[in-house]
Amino acid sequence: MDEKINGQKSIARHIIDGSITVDSVSDFESMLGLFPDNPALFNAFGDLLVKKKSYKAAARAYGKAAGLFVDSAEMFPAILCKILQWRIIKPTIDEVRPFFSNLQRTKFNSSPLQIFFKSLSFTEMISITNLLKRIRLPAGKVFKKIGDIEINKLDILQGHLSFGQIYISQKNYIKAEKEYQKAIGIDPYETDSYYYLNYLYQIHPV
Repeated sequence: MDEKINGQKSIARHIIDGSITVDSVSDFESMLGLFPDNPALFNAFGDLLVKKKSYKAAARAYGKAAGLFVDSAEMFPAILCKILQWRIIKPTIDEVRPFFSNLQRTKFNSSPLQIFFKSLSFTEMISITNLLKRIRLPAGKVFKKIGDIEINKLDILQGHLSFGQIYISQKNYIKAEKEYQKAIGIDPYETDSYYYLNYLYQIHPV
């Protein structure tokens, strides 16, 4: 019995990381029946439904995944799933606010980036999440080896941050915001870009 359960868990993990593909909606639903509290599995199910052009069902799957991710104290996967849901079915402000409030109430870990996101106002959160893009990387493929040189990436990033500060000093807030958005496009995990955007929104609300 334990061996069967472990086998099912292994299959679920491979579905989530993309190394196993399930093209049957009914087969995927059976897997969800075994793991009804697995948010990453519901996220993958949403991807399958989008592929099948079952968009409303996909939106429900992404919404379910987002709720489970919040329950698991995983902020960024929750935000991603909500963005995917809202890009299928555009929400009203009244539908967005409860999710934002739920994020504010939930105790996530204390990483600098999560602290930053929890400090955002509703308007700031909407502005930043609208900039986020999903990147798909196939499982098992090496994209960059240890020791590979990041050609000019850091210099370009720092250039955008510096120009952003210059534009703020000139009170050219629109151009400053564009520079920080470009910096996020280069490296979405570089926290200075979000810090400066937050500062910009405080002195010049959207």
